[in-house]
Amino acid sequence: MADSLRFTGAALDEATERLAGAVIDMRESTPLRHRAMPTLTGVSAEIDRFAQGLAIAQAALSDAARSALVTIAGLRESGADLDVLLAAALAGGPTLAGDSR
Repeated sequence: MADSLRFTGAALDEATERLAGAVIDMRESTPLRHRAMPTLTGVSAEIDRFAQGLAIAQAALSDAARSALVTIAGLRESGADLDVLLAAALAGGPTLAGDSR
């Protein structure tokens, strides 16, 4: 495992694009709907449960992608705020060299 974790602007941009695409795909796709009908093998109930599971998984993935987008936006905002603070601190020049406080 790496000793440090680095997020580049390009990586965050790509993650944002991909997650936004996933949210759109999940929103636009229609969950598999199965109409219960008797089958010769009696697997109709299992097919219904599978279709319901797919719909739940689709909703969960969409929610997770939205949450990740919010997290990335917060990370970018925090980084921008830190940049402003650092720029303001550096613009003032060095503080007193012999300051003993």
